[in-house]
Amino acid sequence: MQNIPTHVIGGPLGAGKTSLIRQLLAQKPSSERWAVLINEFGQIGLDAALLTTAEDGIALGEVAGGCLCCVNGVPFQIGLGRLLRKARPDRLLIEPSGLGHPAQLMAQLREAPWLGVLDVQPSVMVLDAAAMHNGQPLAETQQEALVMAGLLVMNKSEHLEEASREALAGELAGHSLLWTRFGELPLDRLPGYLPSTLVDKSSVDNLSVPRSISQLPPA
Repeated sequence: MQNIPTHVIGGPLGAGKTSLIRQLLAQKPSSERWAVLINEFGQIGLDAALLTTAEDGIALGEVAGGCLCCVNGVPFQIGLGRLLRKARPDRLLIEPSGLGHPAQLMAQLREAPWLGVLDVQPSVMVLDAAAMHNGQPLAETQQEALVMAGLLVMNKSEHLEEASREALAGELAGHSLLWTRFGELPLDRLPGYLPSTLVDKSSVDNLSVPRSISQLPPA
């Protein structure tokens, strides 16, 4: 496979994206190298020191200023470009801000300069099932992301009765749902996941980014 499998993990603030990412990282095959791009480390609560050791096979990158949703912006291109060159990953996870525009992010990751470098998979959207049952509305940007999501992870659903789940499933008819708690997502349910994926990392070496970015010193 010539492109790097890329998974966007979206959803509203507080839905459980951090927990889900932790769960996925814990399931990473030892033979694979993964990279994770997030907003500033403090916003997601991940310990950068624990996630950037070579022994773990996990590299963590951030977008300075927390503007991950600004895909065409210089901070995003710097953050992603540096992470790919440093990690040369077999798989990439991206967690946009809960206030960002995940639908726009998905579209622009499929365009230059990332075209041919990233193989963007159907997105994962983490939802607070209990909050949705109680009538809490989704922001417009999250509603747009929901329409195109490949999997809806219905988190915090452990206390919902079967009738409540059926009602929510009816509202979300046509979508693939996973009812879970604590952000648990089996790796084989991650959309587009294939074990032992081989990536042609020469695509990273040939990554073309704006001149101002290519002149930056190595991270």
